[in-house]
Order: sequence, then structure tokens, then C-alpha cells
Amino acid sequence: MGTRHGEYFERRTKSTGRENGNHLRSSLQARLQSKGNRSPVPIEVAGVLRVLSSHVSVTATSDQSSEPPSAQNVCELRLPRLPADRGRRHRTLGSTLFVLLLTGALVAEELPLHSIRMRVDDGERQIRCRILVEVQDGGLLVQTRDGTIATVDAAVLIENTACAEAFVALSPEELGRVVCADLGNDFRTYVTRHYVICSDAGAEYAKWCGALFERLLAGFYRHWKSAGLELERPEFPLPAIVFAGQRSFAQYAARDAGPSVAATAGYYSLRTNRMALFDLASDKASHRPRSPAEISRRVAAARFNVATIMHEATHQIAFCSGMHRRYADNPMWLTEGMAMYFEVPDLKSSRGWKTIGQVNPSRLRRFQDYAKHRRGTASLLTLIRDNTRFQDTATADDAYAEAWSLTWFLVKTRRTDFIRWLKHIQHKPRLMWDDRQTRVEEFETVFGDIHKLDADLVRYLERKRR
Repeated sequence: MGTRHGEYFERRTKSTGRENGNHLRSSLQARLQSKGNRSPVPIEVAGVLRVLSSHVSVTATSDQSSEPPSAQNVCELRLPRLPADRGRRHRTLGSTLFVLLLTGALVAEELPLHSIRMRVDDGERQIRCRILVEVQDGGLLVQTRDGTIATVDAAVLIENTACAEAFVALSPEELGRVVCADLGNDFRTYVTRHYVICSDAGAEYAKWCGALFERLLAGFYRHWKSAGLELERPEFPLPAIVFAGQRSFAQYAARDAGPSVAATAGYYSLRTNRMALFDLASDKASHRPRSPAEISRRVAAARFNVATIMHEATHQIAFCSGMHRRYADNPMWLTEGMAMYFEVPDLKSSRGWKTIGQVNPSRLRRFQDYAKHRRGTASLLTLIRDNTRFQDTATADDAYAEAWSLTWFLVKTRRTDFIRWLKHIQHKPRLMWDDRQTRVEEFETVFGDIHKLDADLVRYLERKRR
């Protein structure tokens, strides 16, 4: 991800917030002083381009595609193409500057609207956005009104002007037009209370997805509120793209996120904030399903079942509710464990989500087999300290199973501590990645000795029925 594990370079980065700037600066300094040489590892600005252009979350693979993207970043207007060559380091946004002070803790109202004019291949472009991070050399990390996060290289920046009006997210209707403009004439927009669904799969399936998403969102908020965790309401309408078939989905996914993602049943993009799926109820040999009940029956029998939809929808909700922060150091065991915690489907209820927190049979089965045949004594330690196991196809399945197991175990047996942990992760700054030792130390500060917790986890899960 462009992260430097090694010598720590201290640089002064310009804050864009009008308020909380001094507080953020003093908090960061205190954090650095308290940890000495074990400071969070900063990400090199040049590496930001790689992260922003390809970072997605998918159900069964790494959260970063194996190939660079070939599509341009899509915002309200087209942004410049990001570098796609993998053989050399990108020399943009300053190749030796590091982000130290970021504005991730600032609330949306404190970041004004900006008008940015830049050079692109065919001339100039202008975007209206808010600035999340401003680097010494003038490079920017920005967010446009559709929720997309992108970079603007200092070398292409012509003018950056603060506007008098506040930054306001696009309306559902506006967002629908922006998303559909990139998809083709066959796509239609379907709007629910919180979601904007762009689909060519037909009205019935789009509406079925919208109802399912709304029930999951309501259950998500209700579940964590009862546990003592207050979450923000989504600032942006939540965009979902639902393709009529797997082939068209795969073509889009390959362009947007890379070939490895094209083989999945869906993904959530941290860059665009969009969820992309395809119609699991489609059947070329018969008619389109005509009712929600028929859709539910077909989805339940599909090769990729509804758990896939719920997994990706949970990622989107978690990042848009403030539980996680986009492009902050959210450990993969937590983000994936959270998504799997909500995988257990509830297709029968017309309201709420009654299966939240129930045993996930496939994940439990995998973990019990892993614990019996392959699991080493340092397994939990390796899960906590970094994301390596998720990014290796030889260990990913076991890592996902252990992530669900740990999340479920902590919610069931250490709920108060788990809520403390979630509140800690909520305030991680953007583009700052902790080193291994810091991750382990912060985890043990909340949950105690990791080796004792490891033994408790295995003992607890061994007794559970699938």
C-alpha cells in the first residue's frame, strides 16, 4: 500500500480544518511522544495513488485488487487518470513527503467547499469538492459531492479556491444521474430512504435489494445503539449498482477495481463509496421473478447466496456510519469480522434483521477445522498485528474464519471492551498506518494478554455447534 516500514521522517503537514487543528496537532504529538520509536508508520504520499485507485473490499478476497485500474476516477467530473504502471514508484504528490497531520477527525461541516481547476490530458477540468488532506507540496486528498475520494497531484493543480457556500452532498436524484451516466442507457435509478440503486436488472429485483438494504441498515444501527455505540447517520446517499448478469458485472469490476475482483459476486469500493453486485435471482431459462417471495427463493438457491450481498452492504454501512473511517488504519480482522457478523441472512422478516449476531455456520465450521488441523500457537497474534494473512490466497480463508470468530467471541463475551475498541478505531486518522508492535500493544491495552485471549477464544468456539 505504499507504506514505509522503517525510518520515521517527521514533516509538517498543513491542516485544512478551521477548528480542532491545534487539538489534532497536540494529540498527534502526544501520541508520538508516548510511543517513542514505535510511532505509527506514515504512508508516503506517492503511495496514496495506489491505494485510492484500487482499494476495494470483497467478500472472499483481499481488499486490494492485484492489478492496477484502467479506468479514470469518476466524480462529478472526470479527474485525471491515475498512474497505472506497477514497475516503478510514482513520483507524484512529492516522492519524499510524508503525511503526519491529517484532517480525518474533523466533522463535515468544518470543511468548506472548494473549487479546484486542474490540467488533464485533453485540457482543463474543474471540480467542486472538500479537501481532506493538504500536503506540503500542494497535493490534495479530496472528496467530491458524490462521496468519491481522490487525489489531485500538485503538478496538475492550477487553482484552488475556497467557496462561500458549504459542502453539501448530492441529492439522491443527482447521485443517481451521476452513477447511471457511467453505466449506459439501460440503467434506471431506484431511490429508497437511504439508498440510490442504479440497475438494469429490472424494477422488482432493484426494489427487493433496496428493501433488504434498508432492513439491514436499520438492524445495524439498532444493534449497536443497544450495545452503547452511537453512530452517525450517513452523510451521502448510499449508492448501489446492481447488474442484470454476472458477465456485465465482471466487465465493470475489472475496469473499476481489477481482474481479481471480477471473479467475485460483489464488492464495496472505498474510493467511490459504491457497492457493486449482480442479480443473483436471474435465470436465463425462465422469466424474471415477479414477486419478492420468488426473488428470495431464487437467491437462497443461487451459487452466491444472500450472505454475499449482506457482507458488502455491511462494509458500506460501517464506513458511512462512522464505525470505520475510509483510508484510516482499520484492521482487516475488524472490518471483515464485522461484515461476516452480519452475513447470516433474514429473508423471512419484513421488518428489522432478527438474525444479527447468530452463529455464522460456514465461518464457524472453517474455524473449527482450522483450529483442529492447521492453527499455530501464534495465530491470533498474526491476525492482529497486520493484514498479511488476508492478502495471501493460501491463508485468506482461515484468516476470514478467524476474524469472524474473534469478532463474534468478543461481542458475546467482552462486549463492553469491544465497544471501547470500536470507539478507539473510529478516531484513527486517514492515511496513517500503525506498525505491528503498536497494533498489538493497543489491542492488549483493551483486551489484555493476547495469548490468554487466544486460548479463551479456541476453548469457547470449540464448544459451539455449527
